[in-house]
Amino acid sequence: MRLTSILFPLLSLATAGLCADFNTSQEFHLVTKVKPGQGDKARFDGLYVESYHTGAGSCLIILNSAQTTLK
Repeated sequence: MRLTSILFPLLSLATAGLCADFNTSQEFHLVTKVKPGQGDKARFDGLYVESYHTGAGSCLIILNSAQTTLK
């Protein structure tokens, strides 16, 4: 019992360290592009799409003219 109470936290730390080494995700940005011939929608062209978490299972989508980085 005592061995498992010491061994389990050590194994957890070891696997957490290994997982950090395999993180290969890349940052990306979504930008709107309006199809040609839709002049009335030109104001929506070239906007950055941002998502803000507002609660459990919901978010708010924002179109922004400037690229922002959240910390």
